Amino acid sequence: MPLTTGASASYQLFLHFILAYFCIVPIFFWALMISRFGPIKQLPSNTIDYAINTSGCRFPLPNHILWPPRNRKMRSRHNTCRGKELFVHFNNTNIPVLNAQLLLAAHGVTPEALTCYYSSLRMATTPPNAATNVAMLDSDVEFSAKRLLSFGTKLYEDGVRITCMKDGDNLFTEYHMVPQKKRLHMQRRSSIDDTLKMGGTHDKKLSVLVVGIESVSRLDAMRHLRKSRQYLLRQLNAYELLAYNGVGDGFRNKLALMTGFDKREVSRSQRNGFTDLSTHLVRAFGGRGYIRLFAEDVAFADPFSSWETLRILRRARRVLPKASH
Repeated sequence: MPLTTGASASYQLFLHFILAYFCIVPIFFWALMISRFGPIKQLPSNTIDYAINTSGCRFPLPNHILWPPRNRKMRSRHNTCRGKELFVHFNNTNIPVLNAQLLLAAHGVTPEALTCYYSSLRMATTPPNAATNVAMLDSDVEFSAKRLLSFGTKLYEDGVRITCMKDGDNLFTEYHMVPQKKRLHMQRRSSIDDTLKMGGTHDKKLSVLVVGIESVSRLDAMRHLRKSRQYLLRQLNAYELLAYNGVGDGFRNKLALMTGFDKREVSRSQRNGFTDLSTHLVRAFGGRGYIRLFAEDVAFADPFSSWETLRILRRARRVLPKASH
C-alpha cells in the first residue's frame, strides 16, 4: 500500500534525524575529547589552585585533574612532588645507614659530628581512665627509653623513632617501620614457644588460633592457597571449623567463637569491664601463652570495627603500618 503524503513526510523527517544523529553527534564528541584531553598547556601559576603548594611539593586541586586522572597526573608539569628525602635509610631491611651527602647539603655537618639515639615504638600500656573506664585506642603509642644508635648495626624492633643531635641541638627526627624476617621473630618468641609445649607434645603443634571469616574467602583460599591449606590440615593437623554465616559478615561468629557468648551477652558483660578481664575464652587463650591477634578485613588497622562491642584492654599485638604501606 503506497504511503500517503503525510506519512512520507514523517518518514523523511525521521531519516534526516537519524542521519544527523549519527553524523553530527560523533563529530561533537571527538571535538570535545580533543579540547579536554589534548596536549596539556602550561598555564600561568596564578590561574591554578593548589591542594599543596610548598617549595618542595606542588599538587593542584582535584577539579583541575580531568578524566582519565592517571594520565593527566603523569603528564602534568604542575606536579612537582618528589617525596621527602630521609637522612636514615636501611640496608638489608634492618641495618640503619646515614645519608652523608644529604646531611652535608642540609646541615653542613658530617656523620662523625652527630650523636644519634633511637626508641622503639609500641602499643600504649597505660590503664584506662578510672572515671570513664575507657581504654586507649590503637592510635595511642608510647616509646621506650632512648638508646644510643650505632649505624651499621641491625635493629630488631618493628618500629623506631630516630633522633640525631649536634652539640645538644636536635637536627632531625624520623620514624621508620623496620620489616623483620620471620626467623628473627621466632627467635624472639622462644620464651613463648617454651610455654606452648603442653604435655611434652611434638614441637610442630600449632600455637596460633586461626579464625576463618566468611564463605567467599574460604572458597578463594581453596582455589588459590591449595598448598597452604594442605600444609595446615595434613602436616600441622589443624582443625577447620565450619559454620553457617552471612556472606561478608563474620564478626558475630568470630565474637562467639573467641568469647563463648553471643553479642547480647557480651554487651551486657562489658558494661563494667573489658573482654580480656572477664572469664571469656580470650583470657583463657592468653593465659596459656597464645599470641592474640585480632583483625578484620577492613581498610584500617583496628582490632574490630565494632569497637563498642568487644573491648580489649591489653591487646597483645604490635603496631601495624597503615594500609598504604
